[in-house]
Amino acid sequence: MLLKKLTLITFMLFNTNSWAYNEADLIKLKTLNACKQCDLSGVDLSGANLTDTDLTDANLEGANLMDQNCERIYRSIEFPIK
Repeated sequence: MLLKKLTLITFMLFNTNSWAYNEADLIKLKTLNACKQCDLSGVDLSGANLTDTDLTDANLEGANLMDQNCERIYRSIEFPIK
């Protein structure tokens, strides 16, 4: 039982969160209205104005984009949003 608890605690302490955005990238997005190759994974962008925003090659995995007007968001050359 003690081994199971120690294993769980160790896992929780050293588990990297793949849904953690980079705070500097979020500030860059808000300031410049662009964030190329940024890590915005898991960030809450609901309610943000993303019109004419350049998010080329940005990591948006798990990001909350609810209620977004995605018109004119530049996401990637390979997968443009129309």
